[in-house]
Amino acid sequence: MELPVEIFFICSILLVGLILRVIPHVRFYFPGTPDTFFFLNKIKNPDYISDEVLYPKLFDQMLRLFVRIGEFVDGRTTNRISIILDIVTASTIYLVIRSQYIVEIALLTILLFLITPFIVRQGSTLSARSFGLLLASTSVLFATFPFPWNWIATVPISMTLLAHRLSSQTLFVVFIGLSIMNLEFSLIFIVGFILAILGSKGEYISILRAHINTVAKYLHQKGYPNERLVGIIFTPTFFGYVLYLVLFIAQSFIPTPIAIGWFEVSTLVSINVKFESVMIIWSSVCFALLIFWIAGESYKHLSLAAAPFAFLTTLLAYTNHVFVIVTLMIIVGSIVQSLYFQLRFEHIEEDLVELLKHSLVVDGEWTMFAPKEVVRAVSFYTNYRVVQIYHNVWSKEHFDKRVLEEKPKLAVVEKKNRDWYSEWEEVESSGNWILFKI
Repeated sequence: MELPVEIFFICSILLVGLILRVIPHVRFYFPGTPDTFFFLNKIKNPDYISDEVLYPKLFDQMLRLFVRIGEFVDGRTTNRISIILDIVTASTIYLVIRSQYIVEIALLTILLFLITPFIVRQGSTLSARSFGLLLASTSVLFATFPFPWNWIATVPISMTLLAHRLSSQTLFVVFIGLSIMNLEFSLIFIVGFILAILGSKGEYISILRAHINTVAKYLHQKGYPNERLVGIIFTPTFFGYVLYLVLFIAQSFIPTPIAIGWFEVSTLVSINVKFESVMIIWSSVCFALLIFWIAGESYKHLSLAAAPFAFLTTLLAYTNHVFVIVTLMIIVGSIVQSLYFQLRFEHIEEDLVELLKHSLVVDGEWTMFAPKEVVRAVSFYTNYRVVQIYHNVWSKEHFDKRVLEEKPKLAVVEKKNRDWYSEWEEVESSGNWILFKI
């Protein structure tokens, strides 16, 4: 393929990924999850803490390098940073694979990666997950380079540890798996670990201790909700990986090619044994974490395998033409599923934002009540201490008790729950929201 044509296809695929992620921003005033407003609050106020857990700080430190926050910032532009991070991740994947494989394999791999619903959803609004995915994927991909260039991976490894906990624990287990193939992988990870400690001036030890304590807490917490099937459905390339793995194992025992009528399965073509082995181990470790991890939401580990899943699905289609149909089904299914969820993305209504921006001009430190799903958004748009209220859980007695304990001065609630606050003074309303003074 000539270079201009290759560039055209690269740009077209990146554009598809970009469009899928921009849809919520076009459809809604402020798409975002609670995580989105956690990081917006961290940018606005470095001391903001939504709970008592110590999280890695590299992501919000990076954001503050690029975003200037005064007394107030809209945050809608900042909310799109993860979109750029996904594009950078896809570009990195392309460059690494393109250096070792033909252009068609590299192109199809990043297409499958960019349209994976799991990745599309988490990369549409501000989140450390996209940053963690970029760093973790880069760490493994760089570790496949020949010596001494593979030691460059120590830098993104250290950054991963300082940026995102899920990516860190996944990367740790992946490198344990890779060490079975070559002990040099473990040495690379250890050096990356040391760099994280040195780069954070020892603070990473406290972050790691908090991480371990959180895992221990979840291990002792019975019945932790875990939606494994959701992770599989959100990652259609998982099925491509499973088919590849089955064929990879089967050809060790069954002579190939196999032909039954028009159906013919040929032997998997191996172009770069080391790289393909790394992809298989990387994918298999995340699959094992999906099944066996019980200290939290194990299905989220699948998002960290989006790159190897896409690559192995591509190899499957490239080696066995009969599986081209399967790959086309994965592409169509991924796009349809992504569109479905992007058009129904979580969001903050403009009415609520306007109510918070223009109605709350008071002096002193005030406590405010807000529904759970908008607590962090209210914190971002106001300077108040915000306390969660649960209309569908609390009894009237419990609610009155919390009011006495917290002594809130204001409350923002949906109109459908107005009856709960009949004794309070209605200050202003906008759309579906009401502002009460207590």
